[in-house]
Amino acid sequence: MRAFFRAFVFVGLLFVALTAASARAEVPDMRPDKLQAAASHIFNGKLARIYSTIAQSTDWETTYSVAEIQLARVEKGVYAGQLVYVRFWRKRFRGKGEAPDGAYGHRQVPGVGSEVRAFVTTGEDGGYDVILPNGISLISAPSEPIKKTSESG
Repeated sequence: MRAFFRAFVFVGLLFVALTAASARAEVPDMRPDKLQAAASHIFNGKLARIYSTIAQSTDWETTYSVAEIQLARVEKGVYAGQLVYVRFWRKRFRGKGEAPDGAYGHRQVPGVGSEVRAFVTTGEDGGYDVILPNGISLISAPSEPIKKTSESG
């Protein structure tokens, strides 16, 4: 019985070691208080549309997107308008071998029709960039499924 237990522990430790070695290091999520402090603006509203374009290179596929948000509230900053457009991106490694460490863009972006909170910074060009990696978050999901079109992501 003792030999069985040792073998079980050894296999478990080996599994953990191999899994940890193959895990890709990525930018960790920011806590809500850190997102709030880093943001020039915080927008709440309905995610109306997502417009995207894809750029491909030998090793990478990068999706650049702009989300159209119908504003319900501006939590931080000053903005006078009913719609705001915020930029985000995601990339995927398509090369050979292991994907390198680093930022792979924004993750857990809610779907069209969702109520969202967007933590953004003002870019050099005056546009709004979503803070990496989790600066756009779900407040509530849409009550009805939204039909996916080529421009709704």
